[in-house]
Amino acid sequence: MCSIDSHSPFEDSECQKQCEDLNNFFSEAGKSLSTKINPSPTTFRHFIKHINSKHSLFLAPADAYEIQLLIKNLKMKSNSSPNDIPSKFLKTAGCIVSEWLFKFFNKCMTTGEFPDSSKISTITPIPQVHSPSSSSEYRPISVLPVLSKLFEKVLYHRVYSYLT
Repeated sequence: MCSIDSHSPFEDSECQKQCEDLNNFFSEAGKSLSTKINPSPTTFRHFIKHINSKHSLFLAPADAYEIQLLIKNLKMKSNSSPNDIPSKFLKTAGCIVSEWLFKFFNKCMTTGEFPDSSKISTITPIPQVHSPSSSSEYRPISVLPVLSKLFEKVLYHRVYSYLT
């Protein structure tokens, strides 16, 4: 594998080739998987047979206090993407941003939509073996944006409550 401290032109070109191989491998993996996914209907209502059924899942609205608790329990990680809101900021400004976030999450639950920009994860290749020699010896690790994680937890609590 290439080293960051390499200075010879041969090592630099070898390192660049390995990086390009990894990039191509993961880029093609996404393309091949996406061709196997059927396009979804234009609206979430397509999946709901009886909207007024007493057995249907009701997504109770979130409130600022619930969002504050979720923010308080966030892990302080430094492995977020450059375009993400740092969890440290959310923890510091939790009582202020929770007022906006609960309205935002309620709107997402009401409309059945979540912004595409918050669905994009940062993928980091992690070696599966000690000295990987090919792209297939890496596994991708996805890091989701913090807002996506918070919304996921809001939905989790509602679905878990419904199932229990």
